[in-house]
Amino acid sequence: MNFNNLKADKIAETIRGQFNFSVDKHEMYIHDHDTFRDVPSGKYALVRDDNFEIIDGASVTDRYTPHTTDDVLALTDAASRAFDGEVDLKCHWNNGHFVSIAPTTAYRRSIYGTNDNIFPRLLIRAGYNGKAFEAALGYWRDLCKNMAMLSMVNGTRVKIKHTHSLRGKIDDLIVQMQGLREGWENLSDTVMAMQNREVNLAEFLKELYGEPESGSTRSETIYRKRAESIYTRVWRERKESGRDLMSFTTPVVSAWEAFNGVQGYTQHDKSRNGKPQSFQRMLTALDDKDVTRAAELALAM
Repeated sequence: MNFNNLKADKIAETIRGQFNFSVDKHEMYIHDHDTFRDVPSGKYALVRDDNFEIIDGASVTDRYTPHTTDDVLALTDAASRAFDGEVDLKCHWNNGHFVSIAPTTAYRRSIYGTNDNIFPRLLIRAGYNGKAFEAALGYWRDLCKNMAMLSMVNGTRVKIKHTHSLRGKIDDLIVQMQGLREGWENLSDTVMAMQNREVNLAEFLKELYGEPESGSTRSETIYRKRAESIYTRVWRERKESGRDLMSFTTPVVSAWEAFNGVQGYTQHDKSRNGKPQSFQRMLTALDDKDVTRAAELALAM
């Protein structure tokens, strides 16, 4: 769900409203066939207190302390302050808390003309998998509604150790988020480097995906349909951004366009199980190995 132009008091209200539940530990039992009794297993399940949903894959010991909505609020609050205080939010739950934070348009960076722009997006991931929280800086490209991250760019990702009550560590969190804000310049410069490189889209896709399996109609069909989808996307975005139309016989484009063709296909068009909603598709695309490899190629070819 989207929440726009939020200041500090509304940020707190929004986070607490969207995540108005706690995650609690419940001891797990196993059946003892000798005594015919259920006995403690020594492990605990993590369960939402509003709908009793069990957190998938989360089996913890009695020493584990689940993070709280207030911890997520502390992270979001620190990020908003680092980016001048007024932000747009998207909140999502999937076995953990996800918050996408969009600063004001003052951070816009033009990549080509007036229609191909990027805007910073900060994604907070607070899972119950025993790992540190993560705050990562990516971009939103309005031309194609893509959200992506370039993990190779310095200063765009921080790990935040979960300790008891992050609210008491707000000053430290703000410093960490401020570092991500400064990483926006590095990210923007990397995107411009992609824009200034030319690649042949056919060769780019061949290098990324490899050749279809010889003699396999299914493999050839998958390769062709994927290439057609990416070609069509890049062609449309070139037209909408005011670039010269792409030749399908010699498809020379910027590495930036080639990367976004792959990223956009992966985020919006790639077949996924369960018909995920748009925000979940975006999260899945962020971790897709093809997107990561495409970014590397866009800077190497």
